[in-house]
Amino acid sequence: MIKALLLATSLFVAPTVLAESAQQQASPEIQSEIYQTININEASLEELVKLPGIGKGKARAIVSFREQNGPFDDLNSLMAVKGVGKSIVAKLEGKVKF
Repeated sequence: MIKALLLATSLFVAPTVLAESAQQQASPEIQSEIYQTININEASLEELVKLPGIGKGKARAIVSFREQNGPFDDLNSLMAVKGVGKSIVAKLEGKVKF
C-alpha cells in the first residue's frame, strides 16, 4: 500500500518538477518561446507590470516616455527611461520584443 502511494505521488509530482527544471535551464531564446514575450512599444500598463523589475511607477514611466519620444528600438534604449538601468534591462532580456 505504501509503495503504491509513493509511486502515485512520484508520477504526479515528477512531470511538474521536470517542466520547471527545463524552464529554468533554458537559454533566453528558448525562454522567450516558453513565456509569451511582450511588445514593449504596444504593451499596456497591465502588461508591463507583469515584467520582472517593472512596477506600476516604472510602467507609467515607460508608457509616458514612449508617448513623448516614440517607440523603443532595443533593450538598451529602455535605459533612457528614469528608473530603468542595466539590472532591469538584463531581467527583461528574452521577455520583450520591439
